Amino acid sequence: MDPRGQGAGIPRFMAVSIDPATGEPGQPMTLFRDSTLVGSYDVTPDGERFLMLRRQPWAVPRRVVVVTNWFEELKAKVGG
Repeated sequence: MDPRGQGAGIPRFMAVSIDPATGEPGQPMTLFRDSTLVGSYDVTPDGERFLMLRRQPWAVPRRVVVVTNWFEELKAKVGG
């Protein structure tokens, strides 16, 4: 199960407390919301911290190169 809920397009990490005596879940609560998260995450072995990648607003690709028919070009170069 992914603890990241969605609200207003900004990922949010949520938690639920569990009553140890009954096993009943409590009310969900938002831990934090962050629109700069990228991909997956992990939790430290002690369960105290999240490890995740964040997108940097200034780190935008400056250009994209699209190569078409690359397989034919490769075959021509290697004699296939």
